[in-house]
Amino acid sequence: MDIIGRKREKKLIESSLYSDKSALIVVYGRRRVGKTFLIRETCKNYLRFEFVGMHKATAKDQLRLFSMTLRNYTKIKQKIPANWLEAFQQLKEYCDSWKGNKKKVLLLSSSATEHNFFDRKLFFLKIGNRCKELYSLHIPCTPSFSKR
Repeated sequence: MDIIGRKREKKLIESSLYSDKSALIVVYGRRRVGKTFLIRETCKNYLRFEFVGMHKATAKDQLRLFSMTLRNYTKIKQKIPANWLEAFQQLKEYCDSWKGNKKKVLLLSSSATEHNFFDRKLFFLKIGNRCKELYSLHIPCTPSFSKR
């Protein structure tokens, strides 16, 4: 499916994706404007982990879903983390197992962590081997009324 009306946003993400540096990119905007779709489509060949939480769920339920999602990627039954610190430690261990020099993309949605972690923003992290620096980029995502 084509991305319509997102040339600027797609170009910003791709320039970071094809760079030799790691990046933290925050894509933000109101609900249902295509933030997750933009990341999925732009990074589909690099996406190594995606977690989209449940809307209006408790932190306990979000952590349970995170554990189940991570299990789908690792094929290893994970202990349900007691908090987000433990959850991200489990995710780090999964990331440490990756081989090769190809860029890797992690996608975490705001629904997953809006209770107390990312202040209702979509979180997108690109990780590369032998990273010397991390730069950040904030991309506002406004409604695009062209639909296909």
